[in-house]
Amino acid sequence: MRARRVVVGVVCALFAGVAGCGGGGDSGLPQDLLAFVADGRAIDTLEVYVGAPGATPEVVSGPLVPGSACGRLAWSPDRSRLAFTSDRDDLASADLFVVDMTSGQVHNRTAGFDGPVGEFRWSPDGSQLAFVTPEAPPLFGTNLYAVGVVSGQPVLLTQLGAIEDSQALFFTWRPLHGGAPKLLYRGDPEVPFRRDLYTVNADGTDHERMNDRGPGIDPNAAIGYGAWSPDGGRLAYTFDPVPSALRLFVTDGGPSLE
Repeated sequence: MRARRVVVGVVCALFAGVAGCGGGGDSGLPQDLLAFVADGRAIDTLEVYVGAPGATPEVVSGPLVPGSACGRLAWSPDRSRLAFTSDRDDLASADLFVVDMTSGQVHNRTAGFDGPVGEFRWSPDGSQLAFVTPEAPPLFGTNLYAVGVVSGQPVLLTQLGAIEDSQALFFTWRPLHGGAPKLLYRGDPEVPFRRDLYTVNADGTDHERMNDRGPGIDPNAAIGYGAWSPDGGRLAYTFDPVPSALRLFVTDGGPSLE
């Protein structure tokens, strides 16, 4: 028997018993579920497995597709779904898949999408996934998209232009705030390789640069990092508006507070 080779780090979820996934059956007791990518049911094939400690893990990534692979994987915030990247529907490019752990159904959320899916993140309410994908050659930038977990097509969020500085790539969802799902990202659409900070709704609306540009600000000033407050109402970010002077700013959507 060929030994199973685990190739991607394990992700864990606390779960009430889930039929078919090594869960707790009818006991109703919480159960640790481990999700991982490993050698599949055919040579040179990688699949996603889920199982409780001590139980035999089961494939959840769908029917066997010889020669395909699976990559990144992450649980939804409520642990009811598992997202993963795979080229099982197109051996030339990675798509973003979501498996419903209750029904076992697997859906390709980027079917027909042009470009491989790279890093991705769940929105705090579990309704959206944000992901990045490189531009097609000869271009070399990276774009940010959002897509609904259940329905809808991917929406381009880097509307002003792709992120050309790959080292600047950074994006994070706003914590639950009672409004539309919103992302914070760092990009360089206005001046190539000059890092600025933007927010945008998951549907592409309300796109806004958060750091000031104007008199007295070095045109080469760059954003260092940004983070939401725990309640999602404010942003903090580091910025160097004058040469060699990294400073911390806070904004609630209005003028920045140094």
